[in-house]
Amino acid sequence: MQQKIRITTRASQFEKRKQEHLQAGYQIEDEQPFPVNGLCSFTAVQVITDDDLLPTHSLTGKGPEDY
Repeated sequence: MQQKIRITTRASQFEKRKQEHLQAGYQIEDEQPFPVNGLCSFTAVQVITDDDLLPTHSLTGKGPEDY
């Protein structure tokens, strides 16, 4: 499964935001590098595996395998 997010940022922050998402494991698709009203955007895609879909309980730190 894929998770796609659209990032819109000020033109001056465009390259920085792209690098942040690349370092976080996203692939970049569909760039709009030329500013429109001072904003640029891109689509970041992350592949989600079945293991990533298992719920965890943030308060206890336990996942389904702990029950």
